Formats: sequence, structure tokens, C-alpha cells
Amino acid sequence: MILLKNLPDQRFDLVISNPPSGVDMNKGDYSWLNYQGHRDLKALEICLRYGKNGMFILPSGSVPFKYSGAQYYDDNKERYSQKFKKFLRENKDFNFSMQCDGIDASIYLEEWKNLAGGIGCEVVNVNIYLWSLDCKEDGITV
Repeated sequence: MILLKNLPDQRFDLVISNPPSGVDMNKGDYSWLNYQGHRDLKALEICLRYGKNGMFILPSGSVPFKYSGAQYYDDNKERYSQKFKKFLRENKDFNFSMQCDGIDASIYLEEWKNLAGGIGCEVVNVNIYLWSLDCKEDGITV
């Protein structure tokens, strides 16, 4: 992740990630990130900083909706986890949305490697609004 800090002003068209979840025990220097919590949300912030769009597999507690394993899609703000609320507070300068990809990842729950009993996760489209980016798009300053 340290190498990403020195990228030029250009952004990647698409950031694809299946980041590790949980807290980073290596205690690396991530002071350049706004969010200092779970690794999966650090990866999401990197997408917001250096991408135009993203496609992620994230733990259920790191997204604003519940779809996998549920009877229906639920995007009620009252279900936001504390870590996701903290991430939003610390990254309020980014204008983005996270949308369900329509894949029920719960059918693979027992197939995740190195996770006893599996972990609930969601497949997420991250839409970063170009008008909010500090970059040039096709020669026009956005």
C-alpha cells in the first residue's frame, strides 16, 4: 500500500479488490490515509483516492447494505456497523456510493479459505462521482 502513495495524479479506471479483513497487526505507516481501522476499509479508501470506480468483495459489516443470505435487499442506515460509520465520518470529502452487485455471496460461505465457518461478505460496486474528483477527464478539468 505504501507504493500507492506516490502515484501520479492519474486514476485507475477500475480498482478490483478482495482485501484482507480485520485490523492490521503490522502497524505499518498508513498516516496518509484518513481511516486508521480495518484493512478492508483502508483498501476502499485507496480506491476512493486513486480510482474512478471499484469492484470489491467486502465483509458484510463494511458495506451499507445487506443482501447475501437475506430474504430481501436491505439498505437501512440503522444497520450500519460502527466501523463503517467511522469510515464515512473520516472520508466525508469523497462523494461515492456502494451498490449491491446482485450476487448472493452466502452460497460460498463454507468455501472461503482460512476462515472457520466462513464470514459474511458482499460483492460491491463502488461508484465514485467524477464531478467530485480532483483530476482531468478527457482534457476537461472536472
